[in-house]
Amino acid sequence: MTQPTQKRPLLLVLTMLLLTLVAAGGSLQGCATVQVFRAGTVPERPIPPGADVAVEEATRALERAELAIRLGARRTLLPLGIGNLLLSLLLFSAAWRVLGMRPGARALATQAVAVNALFAIVEYAMTREVRGKLAMAFADHLPRAALKGVSMSEPELWRALDATAWMLFRARLAALLVVYAAAYAALHAPSAVAALPALDEPEDEEA
Repeated sequence: MTQPTQKRPLLLVLTMLLLTLVAAGGSLQGCATVQVFRAGTVPERPIPPGADVAVEEATRALERAELAIRLGARRTLLPLGIGNLLLSLLLFSAAWRVLGMRPGARALATQAVAVNALFAIVEYAMTREVRGKLAMAFADHLPRAALKGVSMSEPELWRALDATAWMLFRARLAALLVVYAAAYAALHAPSAVAALPALDEPEDEEA
């Protein structure tokens, strides 16, 4: 006879929903990376009426500098972008299978979380040089007019912007690893283990 429906543990639901957001963001990032290499240009946007022309021009210079850096690292970034897209889709699917209490969901989600965590670390290690160039471009081209009230000399400001860019890169990796660790813990929490193992087994056939 069919097993009664198990109740979804709240912690598991919350972490799986968080995983779907991370996976959606990774999919969009992967698609954007592929699109960058397909287009090879930055779309020209008209300057909005009343906008600060200096700020807009500096912003466009930053976009062009970032594009040139990414295009120069095509052999590294394109495979990573495709990998990010595919693994994010896997993660999204696995999280939804857990939320849907599908057979085999916990095992698939555990593997998807582990693979995505490993990929995040490998991606960070492989793109160190690219991140360094992006941080320098950020420090070079960020519109100074947008930093009103900042009392720093240009060398001090440049170092502060460069450090900020690196901090953001590290914070992104740390946030991803925290999410993956929380998801892994939720998948192996007693409440999840009690609810999901029966789902990893074939449903009992009716007598």
